[in-house]
Amino acid sequence: MKIVIPTCDKYSYLVPGNIHSIRKSWPDCPYEIVVITGREELPIKTAEVVYLGDDRQYGTNLLTFLDNNYSDKELLIWLDDYYLFNVNINMVTAAHKLVASGSIDGVRLSKMYTPQEEPKYKKDERFVYINKQEQYSFSQQAAIWNTDVFHRILYDGEDPWQTELNGSGRISHGVVNVGDLLGVSVESLQYHNLSYQRTIDTQSIIWYMRSVARDLNV
Repeated sequence: MKIVIPTCDKYSYLVPGNIHSIRKSWPDCPYEIVVITGREELPIKTAEVVYLGDDRQYGTNLLTFLDNNYSDKELLIWLDDYYLFNVNINMVTAAHKLVASGSIDGVRLSKMYTPQEEPKYKKDERFVYINKQEQYSFSQQAAIWNTDVFHRILYDGEDPWQTELNGSGRISHGVVNVGDLLGVSVESLQYHNLSYQRTIDTQSIIWYMRSVARDLNV
């Protein structure tokens, strides 16, 4: 499994800070990071960067990458504006094992965006079921997915917002066959969203700049 960060030239400036946050908060991360972007060269030394050329939107970019550049059976989807500040290694490891075992098709790792009122997964009650009839069952919040299942839900030409809405519809209406999906009831990956509705979040920027200042020790 790899951590997959999709972006494009317009937003790729977010990625170096994103990776810095992962390395700082998760220094022993066992997973390689791969960034999907357009043409603009990224000053990144600690992750693989795949350049796709012209941006053909989130769905098409991911499909192209998965078809031509990715062979792992699982992936951890991680968007370009997610800046990590805390990780529960045991929870991420457990989630990966569930997906790798084939018993679960996806595990959303953000407690903030996981409905806590859903039934618990009896084999490990740190996890709760995600209702596949809900509007955001295919949320693009940080999650571990069976790669083949994730690929089947994607659609050409859709942006991230359309991917969430339309992909969730494809799940709820049975257009694609998807097994059980879980979320977490225990904090697993906590992160700030630097961008909200295509606008940079000021408070998240302030948090990050303070974090960098501490690292520089100036």
